[in-house]
Amino acid sequence: MDKETIAQLFRQHYAQMFSLARCLLYDEEESRDVVSEVFASLLKPTMLIPTNIEGYLMTSVRNRCLDLLEHKDVQARFEQAYTQAHDKLTTSEEDDELLNGLMSFMQHELKPETLQVFKMRHIDGLKYQEIADRMGISRVMVYKHLAQATEQLKGYISKQR
Repeated sequence: MDKETIAQLFRQHYAQMFSLARCLLYDEEESRDVVSEVFASLLKPTMLIPTNIEGYLMTSVRNRCLDLLEHKDVQARFEQAYTQAHDKLTTSEEDDELLNGLMSFMQHELKPETLQVFKMRHIDGLKYQEIADRMGISRVMVYKHLAQATEQLKGYISKQR
């Protein structure tokens, strides 16, 4: 699909797509990001043009919003479990060993940017936009770094059990 066609689709459908995303996410920035991702996917050379483009665009927005909400739910549960585990840690040798192993894993296995985003979010308690502003990246990239860290940490923790 060429850029002019995408620009025309953008002008025709952006408001409706943004409105749908806003109704699902209750966040203007995330809604803009979702709609932008849908339009960016149209630029892929392997993209086949659907016959009902409006339906495709609206369905894509809905699906991306639902995926984002599901990921946020998983992430919130992980953060809660992480916080509860952190609160329950005592000074026993076993707990110290687990914590040291986790810290070592994070230092050696996470990409530096991912580790920095994770620390800024979970240790410093910064919001996504604050992290994005400080690091000069988008909120979507903050989200992606946190998702990557979460997946890697879940894998590490499951191996430790």
